[in-house]
Amino acid sequence: MALNRRFVRFLIELALLVVIAMAVYWWIGTTRYAPGDKASGLMPVVIHVAGTKPPRYELVQASALATTLSANPSFSLTLPELAGTFSQPPESGFIPTVHFQVSALPGGQRVLVKHRTDDYNYEGQYVTNGASFQPERFFAGHAMSLLFAVIAGLVGARALSWLQTRLWRGPRTNINP
Repeated sequence: MALNRRFVRFLIELALLVVIAMAVYWWIGTTRYAPGDKASGLMPVVIHVAGTKPPRYELVQASALATTLSANPSFSLTLPELAGTFSQPPESGFIPTVHFQVSALPGGQRVLVKHRTDDYNYEGQYVTNGASFQPERFFAGHAMSLLFAVIAGLVGARALSWLQTRLWRGPRTNINP
């Protein structure tokens, strides 16, 4: 009976660890933007090379977006496909991949871009009408932020487990004197 309780307690703590670590990882790596805010320079943005069949895409960082669009008029923020994947040139043996999803909005698009390199995971979400760029959310995660999140998850799971034990045992001891 005691072994079953310990196993159940372990499973509960493991589930708490995962949930807390995931929440902390996303919390420390995510920046949300209000209308008019300037995007982080590292935010990934997908641009379409107009007139290419099949459609060709490129990835730029938000810091270079204005310069890139003004230097080449064939680039467009409006994406013709609702989803896509493409690869960047290899860097140190790793091929960075870019995934994007597009949601149609009245008068524009909401674009979610996921970009993975060998060290970082980037995720950017923005709204565009083809001429304007409004960031909504940016996430940058790496191994150190994941390590911090796991440590916070361990501490949080143990603290919640300890608190549950104290609260559960408190009323039980008062019932049977």
